[in-house]
Amino acid sequence: MKVFIGSSSESLPVAKLIMDMLYEEGIEPIPWWRDDVFAFGKTYIESLHDLLAKADAGVMIFSEDDKTYQRGEEYRSVRDNTLLEYGLFSGKLGRSNVAVIKHKKPKIPSDLWGMHPITLKGEADDVDFKERNGNQIRKWVKQIKEVGSKDIEKSIDKKFRSIFKKLKNDHPGLKDDLEILEQVTVSAFPDSQKIDYITDGLIHSITRIYLNGCNAIYALDVIGPNGWLSPSTFRYLAPQLKRYMRKNIAQNVWNLKVSQTIESAIHKSVSNAKRIGLIESYTKFDDPEDFEWSSGDAQMEYVRILLWEKEELLSPFAESVIAIHEAFHVPLFYIEKKKESGERDNDYILFNQKKKVLGLIGKKKNNYNTQEISKRLNGHFKKEFMNYLTDENILLAVDARQLIKEGHKF
Repeated sequence: MKVFIGSSSESLPVAKLIMDMLYEEGIEPIPWWRDDVFAFGKTYIESLHDLLAKADAGVMIFSEDDKTYQRGEEYRSVRDNTLLEYGLFSGKLGRSNVAVIKHKKPKIPSDLWGMHPITLKGEADDVDFKERNGNQIRKWVKQIKEVGSKDIEKSIDKKFRSIFKKLKNDHPGLKDDLEILEQVTVSAFPDSQKIDYITDGLIHSITRIYLNGCNAIYALDVIGPNGWLSPSTFRYLAPQLKRYMRKNIAQNVWNLKVSQTIESAIHKSVSNAKRIGLIESYTKFDDPEDFEWSSGDAQMEYVRILLWEKEELLSPFAESVIAIHEAFHVPLFYIEKKKESGERDNDYILFNQKKKVLGLIGKKKNNYNTQEISKRLNGHFKKEFMNYLTDENILLAVDARQLIKEGHKF
């Protein structure tokens, strides 16, 4: 969760201590004094509107910043800029998501009388300042996390439904299949049939264990389209997509960052498709209209590679798989491999966390029943996956399918 910190320059010592306390509570602060917040070449208001798209909440420090006079009396008042920031953020994010932190006894405009501020005790240079004020900050953080979690879930579910609505409009021939998939994906855990290698226990383990702290998902699919025929597959996919959306959508707008390896693989795939015969790539990554993506520090990246035969990529259900990945902006790559290829012996998914990699694998010799990957082998499979991304013949699945349909040889 990202929280903007607004204050006057005179209140900077207090603001920095608040920033430290937010860090300790697992919050990512966006302090006004950070170099990239008010960028060169933009007006103050333009920068604030950019911040509104990034932040989930705000903290405004009201202090005795300026001398003001009213009816002949002198007062110490809150800086005008801080009041403006409070108005913009509370209007956009809701008053419950914007805390007023009161330092000393500033005069507050009458329009804001009645609100309940966090009143700080002591001065910034007090040794026990954080200890005396930490409890109030923790209570507020808990409050916004609870409210934010509910709001995010509602927003994500709404986004899910809008994506499926567009999918059905864009692919009328898949409408019946997509309606079924929408039901199981949005609800995530309804009762439905299972296939041997995806069980309810596996789905719940992914949600509770593997996605906790996950910053990247790397999936190698060797089973082929038959692996996507059950609703259980999409119940398995749903929590992964939801985390991906939470990490890459702010204020209902996609802003996707990918690692340089993924960026290079996308560009190489598009270049290969055009070299082989497409006039334009069919992927949204080549000319995105409804989302932004770039190379950078990824909040979370999600990549899938299909090691399938061409005939498998032409199957009716493959169209649904491709459409869903494109709709959720998940890079879906394709490298041709025959069914009998030894490279199709292991179907796996890796969950990259800060200090470790967790993985699940289905082996062909065991009918692709899923089991944990030994910790000592996770690094091996991650290296293998990254090597596939540098394959000279790599394509994005949407382009590969179109090339096959048009009769191009590759």
